[in-house]
Amino acid sequence: MRESWWLVAQTSGAKIYWVLAMLITSVITARYLGPEGRGVFVAAVGWVTMFATFGHLSLGQVIIHIATTAPSDEWLTRVVGSALAILGTAALIGYAVVLTGYLATDGGMFHHLTPGVLGVAFAALPFMLWIENGNGILMAIDRLPVMNLAQAAGATATLLLTFAALGVFHLRVRGALGALLIAQALTVAISAGYLLRRTGRLVVARESVRRLLHGGAQLHLNAIGTYLFTQANVLILNHFRSAGETAYYQLAVQLMTGLQIIPLAVSAVAYSLVAKHGPDQAWPKQRRLLLEVLGLVMMIIVVAYFAAPTVVGIIFGRDFLPAVPLLRILLIGAIGMTISIVMASQWIARGLFLQAAMTTLAIGVATVVLNYLVVPRYGMFGAAWVTVGTYVVTMLVNVAMAVWVERISRRRAANP
Repeated sequence: MRESWWLVAQTSGAKIYWVLAMLITSVITARYLGPEGRGVFVAAVGWVTMFATFGHLSLGQVIIHIATTAPSDEWLTRVVGSALAILGTAALIGYAVVLTGYLATDGGMFHHLTPGVLGVAFAALPFMLWIENGNGILMAIDRLPVMNLAQAAGATATLLLTFAALGVFHLRVRGALGALLIAQALTVAISAGYLLRRTGRLVVARESVRRLLHGGAQLHLNAIGTYLFTQANVLILNHFRSAGETAYYQLAVQLMTGLQIIPLAVSAVAYSLVAKHGPDQAWPKQRRLLLEVLGLVMMIIVVAYFAAPTVVGIIFGRDFLPAVPLLRILLIGAIGMTISIVMASQWIARGLFLQAAMTTLAIGVATVVLNYLVVPRYGMFGAAWVTVGTYVVTMLVNVAMAVWVERISRRRAANP
C-alpha cells in the first residue's frame, strides 16, 4: 500500500502542477489577448477539443481491458500499432468533417473563425487523440511515471511557450494556439517515444483493430454521456438565464473539479493495479485505496465548505461570492464523484463496457432533461441540485458494483 500511495502522490503532484500551469496560462492569454482575442482562442480550442472527445473512441480503456487478459507484453506491439492506425483514420475523418462544414456554411459553422486560426487549432487534433489513449496504454503497462513526466513537461511547455508567443513576440491568437500545439506535440513525443522504444516495431493486426473498435463502440457511449453530464448544465444555464448566473456556476464547477485531482490519481493507480494483477486480485488493494481516499475527500469537503468564502473572495474577488453557496451544494456530490472515479477500473477490467457506457449515457440524458425542466425556473441553484442528484445516482450504482465485486472476492477467497 505504501508503494500505491507513493504512485498516488506522484500522479496527484503531476495533476496539481498541470492545473496550476493551466491556470497561469489562462491568466496570460486573458491579459495579452483581451476579451475578444481570448474568446476566439477559447472557441478554437473548444472546437478541436470536441472533435478529439468524440474521435478518441475510448481506445485507452479498451487497451486496459486487453492488458488484463493477455500474458506479459505480447499484445503491446499489435495493439499500439493498431491503435495508431485507428486514430490516424479518425483524424483524417475529423479533418474531412471540418473542411466540409466550413465550406458548406461559408465559415458559419465555426462562427467565422478564420481559416488560419482553425488550421493551427486543428493541427493539434492527432496529438489530442493520442494523449487520451496513450495514457491508457501507459497505465496498462504500469508506467505511470512516464505519463506523469509527459503531463508535467506538456504543462511547462504550454506555460512558457504561451508567454513567449504573446508576451515576447506578440503573435496574438495564432501564436497562443501554436504554443499549445507544440506543447501537445512534446507530450506525445515523450509518451509515444517511450512506447515505440519499448515495442521496437509496430504491427497493424486485423484482429486487434476489430477488438479495439468493438470495445470502443460500446465504451465510447460513456464518453458521450460524460460530455452531456459535464457540459449540458452550463450550456442550458447560459441559454435560459443571465451571463452572471452562468459565470457563478462555472466558477463553482471549476472549483469542484479541483477536488477530482486526488481521486483521479487514485484511479490511475487502480487502473495499473487491475491491468497488472487482474480485477479480482487487485480488489483488496483497490478497496483499501477507495476507503482511504474517501476519508481524505471528506476532510477536504469540510475544509472547502468553511474556507470557500475567504478563498473565493481573495482569489476571484467579492463579485464572485454568489458562487460560494453553489459550491457548497456541489460539495454534497463529492463522495459520489469520488466513488465513481475510483471504481471505473473495475468496470473496464471486467469487460463491462456496454453496462458502464449505457449507465453514463442514461445519466447524461437525464441530466439534460432535468436541466431543461429545472433551470428556466430555478436557475443556477436548480442546475447545482441536478448535478448533486446525478452524482447520488452514480454513487448508488457504483456502491452496488463494489458490493458485487466484494462478494466475488470473498467467494473466491473461500474457494481458492
